[in-house]
Amino acid sequence: MAKILLTKKNVNEHISEDGKNIYITNSMIITPGAKDVLRNRGVMIIYGEKPEIEESKETCKECVEPLDLESLQNMIVKILEKDFNITDKASINEACKLILDKVNIK
Repeated sequence: MAKILLTKKNVNEHISEDGKNIYITNSMIITPGAKDVLRNRGVMIIYGEKPEIEESKETCKECVEPLDLESLQNMIVKILEKDFNITDKASINEACKLILDKVNIK
């Protein structure tokens, strides 16, 4: 298998879509000049395969839509009850208060 040579001229073709990272696999060779370009642009060089995205934005509605206070409290209660087996109402209320205070929602 042929290796891909990353130079100053073609390094932009391999930078991630967000412009923050470049993933260098075993099939790539990166020149010192390309490293300089990336460093000057603040692009992080990551040696390894680009990770697969597990969840698309379409399936993660909570990630793109702001939550109202009631929805957030309901999610906190579900997590406490299902994941941590906390059912005491006083403990749940105290945990909700602490979490909401931490994220500055009252």
